[in-house]
Amino acid sequence: MRRHVLVMLTLMFGITGCADDGAQVARVAEQALQQQAEQNQEMVRLNREVAESTQRLVEADAEARTEILAAQRDIQAQQHGVNQQRDALEQERRNIAAQRRTDSVLAPILYTQGAGLLCLLPVGVAGLMLWHVNHSEAPDVSQLLLDDMVSEHPRLTRGDTPFRRIASAEDAEQLAESA
Repeated sequence: MRRHVLVMLTLMFGITGCADDGAQVARVAEQALQQQAEQNQEMVRLNREVAESTQRLVEADAEARTEILAAQRDIQAQQHGVNQQRDALEQERRNIAAQRRTDSVLAPILYTQGAGLLCLLPVGVAGLMLWHVNHSEAPDVSQLLLDDMVSEHPRLTRGDTPFRRIASAEDAEQLAESA
């Protein structure tokens, strides 16, 4: 900048010449120096403002980066929690699916076995009664009960109810004596 001032002064001397106007040249040179000083002060002030603004920008950028990193950590933690919940839900879904497969296989098997047992129950009771007749100490009473159960007109049981009840012991003795 000083070079610029010197060039201006040289031009001014060249234009005005070396006349008596030396005072005027000095005044113009002094004004040029004063303007140059003001411009220098303005440049210093602007440089300070730029430096302060740059400092604030750097601080704001550092703060923003810190906030972004914290937000990223929060998001990662949330994603981790969501992943764990998803894994737990998937495991629960697999357990329920396995339970349903087991239930759907066991239900028909149990139903078929139960129906088979119900069908075999009367055969078992009849077989037990037959075995008891053959191995009983009192075959006459067992034979009498079997005959009464299969006869069209039972004598030992009453026919007035849908479920025949065995008559009292006295009735059974009277029927046995009359036979």
